[in-house]
Amino acid sequence: MMEQLAPQTDTTINTNNTEKSSLLKQDTTKEEQQYGSIPSTSISSTSPSSSASSNSSSSQSGKDDDNSDIESRSLQELSQSLLQCDGDEDVRMVIKQTLDLSLHQFHKDHPDSNGLLKDGFGGGSPTRTDGYSKGHEEEDAMEHGGGSSYQKIPSSQTMPISNMSGVLTSESREKRVDSDEMQQSIIRKICAMTIMAIFGIMSFFVLGNLLVGPPAQAVGPYQLVELQEGNDFFSQYTFYNGLDSEGSKGYVNYVSQQEAFDLNIANVTHEPIPTTSAHGLSNNHDDDTEPFVYMSTSPTPEGPRNSIRLEGLKRYNRGLFIIDVRHMPAGCGSWPAFWLTDEANWPVNGEFDIVEGVNTQSVVKTALHSTQVCTMDDIPLGVKTGVWDTAQGVPKKNGELDMTKREARDCFVYDPHQWLNQGCVAMSERDDTLGVPLNNNGGGVFVLEWDPVNHHIKSWVFSPHKDVPDNLRESMDTASLEPHMRVRPDPTKWDLPYAYFSIGQGTNCNANHFKNMHLVFNMALCGTVAGNRFFLDCPELNEKYGSCENYIDADTPAMQELYWKIRGVYVYERELENTWV
Repeated sequence: MMEQLAPQTDTTINTNNTEKSSLLKQDTTKEEQQYGSIPSTSISSTSPSSSASSNSSSSQSGKDDDNSDIESRSLQELSQSLLQCDGDEDVRMVIKQTLDLSLHQFHKDHPDSNGLLKDGFGGGSPTRTDGYSKGHEEEDAMEHGGGSSYQKIPSSQTMPISNMSGVLTSESREKRVDSDEMQQSIIRKICAMTIMAIFGIMSFFVLGNLLVGPPAQAVGPYQLVELQEGNDFFSQYTFYNGLDSEGSKGYVNYVSQQEAFDLNIANVTHEPIPTTSAHGLSNNHDDDTEPFVYMSTSPTPEGPRNSIRLEGLKRYNRGLFIIDVRHMPAGCGSWPAFWLTDEANWPVNGEFDIVEGVNTQSVVKTALHSTQVCTMDDIPLGVKTGVWDTAQGVPKKNGELDMTKREARDCFVYDPHQWLNQGCVAMSERDDTLGVPLNNNGGGVFVLEWDPVNHHIKSWVFSPHKDVPDNLRESMDTASLEPHMRVRPDPTKWDLPYAYFSIGQGTNCNANHFKNMHLVFNMALCGTVAGNRFFLDCPELNEKYGSCENYIDADTPAMQELYWKIRGVYVYERELENTWV
């Protein structure tokens, strides 16, 4: 690496140098046995005899003597460091790369230098013991930009070994700097991508709102979608023909449309419009009559009475359902209902009972039937006037009766603490809204609002007809007119409903519990409800006839009260409006 020094005249120094040379030769021999030959500069720079053979001058400047001592100590430290790193191939590779880089730089700085340098930085030409061939030398020369062979580098221009640790440290530092810069670059790219993603999402919503607009939601005013009056009434239903379902087991035989007409238990009758305002309805008809739909029963020799079950053609997932009833089946053994359901997917798609009477009951109820996880424990205060039905004395699995009185707030049809298929049931606060008392009042108007967008189901009953709100009365009376002449029903203008159920987002009952339902009219007798309660609701008749079925077979004059008289059914749906609500 540096020019060789002449031997020292001081005997003490020569002795010390001889000992150092002996130690270094031992270390070097050990290194060569494990890793191959060490560059010639490492040996020639530390041997006094080598220094004597390479220099013809017998005297050097004091500066050269000082440099020799410093270099000798550096060589010793380097040799010991190499021994300590014995087996560390990574360290040796870094040293090798550092030496090659220094050699390459020299070729660039001294293109006219002469001589051959083999695997070293200057000095002699040690023999390789690791199979290094001339062909390898030429390849290395080509890689470093030289000719067919390495050029010999004067020792005065080579890199001092004492500076090698600084080179290594500098290279490691540069690698760490490069690694830090790479990490920072990656972080900057990730941040930029995140910002672009957020900006893209925001732009999508903003542009979507400007270009496409919000989705269509059923939040507009109500518009008429189905009008069931007069001669058109039955055309919007199918007649179920056969026995009652296993769940109801009513003591009836449902007949076809033709048979119902032949038996005169289904018909449409036009009757004079009262001159008084007893019903509180205005007269917007062309003549002095109005149509009424009648549905009743008839006896059979076999026992079960002929009856009617209508199933609507149209399916609903929301709406305002209005029925104007002038008379409903009532009395012991009766079980009429006007309801919404999907029989093929019951109870998965749910059920709403809008009007349902059992025996002598006089209080209207609205019941919801569903699968699990649909409870009405989160009803706000002040949104209804009615109360919850209750369950008490429900049989336990061990046969005992559960005498705890509970409100029927769980819509699950198999809730263990309620009656089988009781559901969640809300009741009117008045006891003249169903059955015989309702008929004595001339009937009434029942309304159910199914509004999943606004997260509720509500029920009203208005009886007698003079209590019907003006807005509701006008909407029914103008339903048969041209669309521009119709009055839209607006429940916000009515009194509070007697029933309120929370459904949809933010409630304890998912709105998907109720869907794809159609309207159903039926008139069952006895069965799993009216029949099982017969001894409680009609104790005298039960004692006389022994059962609900025997009472029906007797065909008493009371059977004449088993009929529906309906002015019309009106179904509205909210118009769609573009909104994010």
